Amino acid sequence: MKNIIFLFMLLNLVCIGCSEITVNEPRINENVIIPLQLGNVWNYHISVFTNDSIMFVEYDRHNKIIKDTVADNERWFLTSTENSSVDSFWCINRDDGYWVKPVLDDTLSFNVIPFMKYKYPCKVGDIFEASIDWEVINVDTAVEVQSGTFKCILFRTRTYYNPQSSYEEDFVAVNIGLVMLRTYNRLSNGDPYLFSIHELSSLDLIKE
Repeated sequence: MKNIIFLFMLLNLVCIGCSEITVNEPRINENVIIPLQLGNVWNYHISVFTNDSIMFVEYDRHNKIIKDTVADNERWFLTSTENSSVDSFWCINRDDGYWVKPVLDDTLSFNVIPFMKYKYPCKVGDIFEASIDWEVINVDTAVEVQSGTFKCILFRTRTYYNPQSSYEEDFVAVNIGLVMLRTYNRLSNGDPYLFSIHELSSLDLIKE
């Protein structure tokens, strides 16, 4: 009986060790899906493909939280992409998920309506409306990128079900952020092909 108990404990230790080695799961605040703190940086490598799977463009970009402000007792953060106002946006974590608001200038405009980008907490099958409808496909997907392997939630636009429409898949790790983004276009027969992929190459998160 003692031998059986010892074997069971040994197997548990082996399993725990394997999960820690294969999946990066840093947890600072498990109540948020995107960690928002001044100075946080996410670096991405982006590849774009033709419809016959030939890569014709690749480049690097980084997102950095550069500013924060308080409005209506909520703290919003400004995320800038390579200092480009076109790709900049305000963002916030609320009780129901991660919300974003496009930038008109470097101030938080109340004329722009925010929308939920990622629902969190969430479960498989959840559907929510952002700029378009999204669906939670999986909540435990292991994704390997240059910066490591992460357990991710898979969000997919519901345009996937329209054979004439492009669609997007976002793989997001809790308290890490966007790990991978894939966009798909359609061939004339409706079959999808990978158009672009954004992979997290490195990140620098400021501890609260």
